[in-house]
Amino acid sequence: MRGFEAPHSIDRTSCTRGSTISTGMADIFRYSIKGAPWVAVKEELYIVEQYLKIVHIRFEDRFTVKIEIEPEALCLIIPKMILQPLIENAVYHGLESMQEGGRLRIQNVDYRL
Repeated sequence: MRGFEAPHSIDRTSCTRGSTISTGMADIFRYSIKGAPWVAVKEELYIVEQYLKIVHIRFEDRFTVKIEIEPEALCLIIPKMILQPLIENAVYHGLESMQEGGRLRIQNVDYRL
């Protein structure tokens, strides 16, 4: 009877990547099902960053990400899980098909008059 045999090519980098993906997914899942339905932008950005770590592993250096949020915007309250799906759509529908040179820019805009 043969059991599972791990390939010898699995190295420390692969394990680190797998750990990063698992931790990021667990953080996103826990965040999505626990706590209040409204959160500070700062909390939402943490989840976006966890998602982007996973994306970076998958796509390596095919595109860059720039996050520009003014400090006073970080405490604003928004619906939970509103940003991550938007970022995911930008990656899936816009950046995934690019071979290189894509850019994702996340920034806040002040619409106050």
